[in-house]
Amino acid sequence: MRTSRVFFAAVSLTFAAAIMPLRAAGDDPVAVQYHFAGADQLSRNTNFHTASQIFRYSSSAHFEGLVLNRLARIFWTRLKFDPAGTPGPTLVPLLDDLLYVESAGSFDAAGDNFVLAARLDGKRTQTWREKLEIAMRGKGSAISGSSGERWANGFWMLEAPGWILVGKGERLASVQRDYLRQIQKSGSPGAAFKNEQWLEAMIDWPQLSATTLPHIIPLKPARTTVDISASGGRFHVTADLVYPQARSWTPEPWRIPKELVREPLISFTAAQGVEPYMQLGEIFSRLPDDPFKGQFFCWAQRSMPFETYMTWPVADGAKAIKELGTEGVGIMNPFLRGWDHSRLKWPPGSSQITWDKTPIMGPYLRSVSEKEGNYLLAGLFTLDENQRPAPAPLWKQFEGHSDIVYYNWELTGLRVHQWRLYSEIVPQMLSVFGKPDAGLPVVENWLASMELSLGNTVTEVTRTSPERLTVTRSAPFVFTGLELVWLSHWLAGEPAGPVNMNLLPKAKISGPGIPSR
Repeated sequence: MRTSRVFFAAVSLTFAAAIMPLRAAGDDPVAVQYHFAGADQLSRNTNFHTASQIFRYSSSAHFEGLVLNRLARIFWTRLKFDPAGTPGPTLVPLLDDLLYVESAGSFDAAGDNFVLAARLDGKRTQTWREKLEIAMRGKGSAISGSSGERWANGFWMLEAPGWILVGKGERLASVQRDYLRQIQKSGSPGAAFKNEQWLEAMIDWPQLSATTLPHIIPLKPARTTVDISASGGRFHVTADLVYPQARSWTPEPWRIPKELVREPLISFTAAQGVEPYMQLGEIFSRLPDDPFKGQFFCWAQRSMPFETYMTWPVADGAKAIKELGTEGVGIMNPFLRGWDHSRLKWPPGSSQITWDKTPIMGPYLRSVSEKEGNYLLAGLFTLDENQRPAPAPLWKQFEGHSDIVYYNWELTGLRVHQWRLYSEIVPQMLSVFGKPDAGLPVVENWLASMELSLGNTVTEVTRTSPERLTVTRSAPFVFTGLELVWLSHWLAGEPAGPVNMNLLPKAKISGPGIPSR
């Protein structure tokens, strides 16, 4: 069974399409590189049980068809294939092969040069040759000394024992030669996969510019390597982010708001000193109190979709609210008026700032005190302090670890549902997810089908050196709920929402299930 194909599209093919219009900022020719084991290998591995189950749903097949047809149109245009041709019938079979078989690829930052290798039998190799000749409106010139073709626009195709290589341009000629040499030597263009490993990739973000991603994910660019494997029925992700320069970062003893964080939890986040790693707007630097400079904590409860809270410690809560009320409101309101015609309100002397945004809920920021000290608390609804506190094992996951920059635990299926609701009701999020399209029900059915299948996901980001962060994650399906919603809509080019209320998950989980470290 061809499982996990759409998932791989999410992490490779669409990203490759996205970087094609970029421009290089450095001299290293390889900006993106990957090696994928292929869905055929995944389908035989019992550690991918959850993924296999999800991809048996009919909604997965519909979503896959939508994504592959969209990708076919994108690649057809950006590779400048026959304008009068038919992208779907021509390219979808080739993209489908890339998701099923072992493959490797290297791309330069400009997107004008790439090398792609796929492990294919003779029949599929012939199909590729025929389809590419259709896309290029005829055969290319023979490549001397090899079984291959080259076309006038720089596109080329080569055959190697058990493999086909396609690409464009000459800038990565050394990569092409290395792939061919490795295939002759070991039967694969990449290093042999380790036990249970199925994907390794490198993205040199400092080389890439003019992309839309920084506007959505405000992180400073770092050279990123990713390794994904599976064991015990779970995916394990390790990523190293190496920055061009050292980042100033000083840990402090954790001040956890243990009296504020209460059940029934479905997610919890703790972070400290993330600002050196983020690309925040100029508006944040002007605020008298910036939570991203120190520690902050976020959590979501299960009772209602919008029971989400954020808090951060301050020395004097009343003083912090006064400064934000007298200075911060004036800084934020011009921005909010231009963004969604809303505004912040602070009656002088009040301990609370409110966001005049919607009659459905009342966003606020207020000062609170508990035994750990003073905090500012932001929320959409009043915090119910009658619920029992969060379990002590949750704090032990990061408390006492001075190298942790970011920690997150969630029940991913329930968070998928909540993020679907968020993205429907908050219209400002629509620009993140794309433009309306007839495929919207396909995307929502795909997301809804996995809600009851996904449990605990744990993510940790540690500072392993002044220039390096290391991300580790244990998950049933690699991604968090937010990432799944965002990525699914990005893949399909859809906005968020609407949500079918009949698909509400019937939660039977009480409190966080916390995997051991």
